[in-house]
Amino acid sequence: LGPAGDAFNAMSLPMRRVEDALALATIAGAMRHQITRLARELADHDLDDESLSELGMLATAPDGLSALANRATALLDDDLTEHADQVAGIASAGEDWARMVAKRSQALMKSSGLVPSPGLAAECRDIEKSLGIARAAHIIQAQRRARALLRPLTSR
Repeated sequence: LGPAGDAFNAMSLPMRRVEDALALATIAGAMRHQITRLARELADHDLDDESLSELGMLATAPDGLSALANRATALLDDDLTEHADQVAGIASAGEDWARMVAKRSQALMKSSGLVPSPGLAAECRDIEKSLGIARAAHIIQAQRRARALLRPLTSR
């Protein structure tokens, strides 16, 4: 299979990059459905201008996340070896973005007094769970990137 001790870098890490890129597309689709459902449930609420603006901004988030996912998967089709760092960056940024959108959706529900239906509540939990699955690995990768970024600055 390759040199001893190289299995993670040679096999597991590239597969993780593929999984992360493809996961963005599924999260974008789930988020699109969730925000549509959120709007349906908020339709009978008297939303103030701030809440209306927030809902409108949230409505664009799945399209942006889809664009990131499309770019990441296009890079996978091109050459993962050459674009691995870019794919990892897109996946990390996309997950951070999705996490922020999930928090903003929850905040909008709370500020508008919406008690979500069981279906909407389940969708919110599913997105949170999906974003949490690889969270520990993404934190470790972020710490590595930070150390690499700081290394040239601390050796002066």
